[in-house]
Amino acid sequence: MANLSLKFCERDGRKRVLGEIGLKPQIIAAAVAKLRFVLFEPRSSKNFCLPKTRLCAHYLLHAYRQWRSDNTKGIKMSFLERRAGMVIFICPRPIMLVSVGSRENGNIFPMNILGNLGNGYLGFALRGERLAAGLVERAGRIALSSLPLSEGALAYQLANNHTKKSIDWSQLPFATMTSTTFNIPVPEFAQRVRELEIESVRAIGSHKFFIARIIREDKFIDGLEFCSIHGFYQAWRLRKLKGGGEELEISLAGDAFNKRGRHRSEAFRDVPIKMIPLNDKLNR
Repeated sequence: MANLSLKFCERDGRKRVLGEIGLKPQIIAAAVAKLRFVLFEPRSSKNFCLPKTRLCAHYLLHAYRQWRSDNTKGIKMSFLERRAGMVIFICPRPIMLVSVGSRENGNIFPMNILGNLGNGYLGFALRGERLAAGLVERAGRIALSSLPLSEGALAYQLANNHTKKSIDWSQLPFATMTSTTFNIPVPEFAQRVRELEIESVRAIGSHKFFIARIIREDKFIDGLEFCSIHGFYQAWRLRKLKGGGEELEISLAGDAFNKRGRHRSEAFRDVPIKMIPLNDKLNR
């Protein structure tokens, strides 16, 4: 396992490598149902989305900002780990909504550190010091809802719920229904709902890592799912596209629309944002 690496390649064309992370095994996370899950940490990171001179300029800027003011809010990351994170987000990462508890005592919040582990299992991580992680661990079960692209702004609007014990479901700017097996409230607009039962929890650094078994999966709507990517990869995509200037404007407009509630002041954080569907051009 000394020379393992994770490569991110374009799906068509010349199948070029866009990024590569060298891996070294860290710990065996858990043994669940006779399965062993091994966690890795980066030993190297290469990003080919930008020309070397531009990439170095960005790295210098990131390093300077990290030195001046660490904005990771308690998450200690080496510069190598930050660079590896930039490569990880070459692959679009779905941002999903986690529902936990009931209408009387429950919560809903976004999450994007997750992935299928195979054999009917899914892994995800939540910040250990936030209330959301404790709620999930105590409940032992959650419902995971996919966001359609048109509802992407909700991922940022609901981010403040990570620090709440419970919410008033009637104040949400969307209707809800209950999941099939656990009767957990989920958005009516959900494309897909997976109900998960937690089987293992492990503290790793600033996060808690959960291994959960997929109990049921319901698919309701087809369509584009809301995901996030890194700006380096977006720059590479725009260089490939004809009319990149127009696509850049569309991309920036969509990003600004989705994140418009992300940095609101404390006084207005809990004020619902009226949802306005993006038009087809912005949904591309």
